[in-house]
Parts: sequence; structure tokens; C-alpha cells
Amino acid sequence: MRVFAAVLLGMSLVASPLLARNAGGTGKEDTPAAVTSASAVPDKPTPVKSEASAIESEMQDLRSLVEEQRAELESQRAALKAQQLKMEALEEKLGATPSEPAAAPVTAAPAISAGTPILTVPASPAASAAAPTAVMTSQQAEEKPSPLYFKIGAAEFYPLGFMDMTGFFRTTQLGGIGTNFGSIAFNNSLPAGRISEVRFTAQNSRIGLRTHAKFGAADVTGYLEADFLGFLAPNGNDTSNSDSLRLRLYWVDYKMGKFEMLGGQSWSFLTPNRTGLGALPGELFYSQDVDTNYQLGLTWTRQA
Repeated sequence: MRVFAAVLLGMSLVASPLLARNAGGTGKEDTPAAVTSASAVPDKPTPVKSEASAIESEMQDLRSLVEEQRAELESQRAALKAQQLKMEALEEKLGATPSEPAAAPVTAAPAISAGTPILTVPASPAASAAAPTAVMTSQQAEEKPSPLYFKIGAAEFYPLGFMDMTGFFRTTQLGGIGTNFGSIAFNNSLPAGRISEVRFTAQNSRIGLRTHAKFGAADVTGYLEADFLGFLAPNGNDTSNSDSLRLRLYWVDYKMGKFEMLGGQSWSFLTPNRTGLGALPGELFYSQDVDTNYQLGLTWTRQA
């Protein structure tokens, strides 16, 4: 028994240094792990004032942009309303039924929160240009000149003329719309001096054509005019009032600088003029008498 106790004591004495060494090594190995685990824990986040101020500044910019877009939409809506009122006023002047312009409806921008993305809505060019285009179209339709001439190449052709219905009574028969002052019979000339006449005719109606063209520096004007007072055969009125065509004027005027030349059948230079020596009927003075032989004492002739 004493031997067993002595052996056990000796073994414990031998093993105690080994156990102490193992315990020291274990303590040394556990300490870095603790330090490592402690260093692995992240630091507590701290607020960054610069980032918050940048976000706030960006939000303020977005809000101002939305307000500008809203103001622009309101101004466009007011402009469209003004153009619509102008169109209705013009249509009332023209006697047309007012019609609504085709324009896309404009809605106000919704409120924007911090999490809502900003979408830029451009103004519709069709809606903004619809009203001015309609106003311009109506103004052009109102101011458009009527087609009073037609063109062939560089020449312009102006049709002219008028319809005339003349009725008259004469105490002495002369036999035509034009008065032959030298053939009026005396009262004692029988039977011509005692025969009166009543006539109603369209012979004084006229048709014509005026043309104008430029050839380089030259200015060329042509004029043609005719009526229905030509020669009529004795049997012309047996079945109808068959008045014949008569050539009144047919001439061409050539101008270049101070040089001018007129050729054809026209009024003579003895005919009084309203403006210079013009050849156009509007530039002549041959009275306003209905009689196709004009005024007694007026000097005139039409000849080539």
C-alpha cells in the first residue's frame, strides 16, 4: 500500500510541470483569438453631415425644377386659350361656325416626394403650334387675292369686258344704237321725219384681252377689244337678233427706257387724254355718254 502511494505521488510530481506548461501555452493561444474577435467587431457608424447636405441640396434643385415646369405649363395653357379666343373672333368675322382647335390636354404635374423619380415632360410642339398655324391660315384665306389673270410662260393675260343692255327712244328713226347726227331728218321730210323708234339692245357689250410681259429690259403690252356693232346684213334680224362682232382696238406697245413704240389699231392722238398720250381706254377722255358715237363736237377716231 505504501509502495502504491509512493508511486502515485511520484507520477503526480512528474506530471505537474507538464500540465503547467500546457496551461501556459493554451493561455497564450487563446489571447490573440480574443483580440482578433474583438478587432473583427465593426465600429459603430457615425452620421456624415456632408452627405445629408448634398442630398438635401439635390432635392431642393428637383423641387425648383418641378416648379419651373409647372409654371411653363401654365403659361402655355394661357397662350393656347388666348389663341383659341382669337380664332373664334376671326371665325365670327368670316361668318363661320367656331370650331375647337385640336390640342392635347395639359395636366398639372403631380406632387413629388423624396422617393419619386423626376421625369422631364417636354412641351408638345404640335399643341403649341396648332393655334398660331390656324390663325395664319385664316388670315391668308382672308387676304388671298382673287385670280384676275392667267399666265402663259412669262406673259400675263387679263380678260376684260362687260355686259351692256341699252334701251332708248328717238322721236326720229335713225336705225341704230349710235346716233348719226348728220342724218337726222327734218320734220317736213316725210315719212322719215315723222317716224319714231324704240330699241332695246346688247350690242354695246364688250369683250377683250390685255397682256403684259417683260423681255429683258423691254416692257411689252398688248390690247384687244371688240363689241357687237359690226356690219349686219339686211336679213340678219329676220329670225333672231344676230348682232355681228366689231374690232375696236388691237395694238401692241413696246417700251425700253425712254423709247416707246405703238403699233396696231388704236385711238388717234386727236382724242383727248386724261394721262399723257396713253393708249388704254382708261387713259382717254371720250365722255360718259351712252351713245356709241359719244358727244357732239368731240374729236376722235379709232384706226390703224
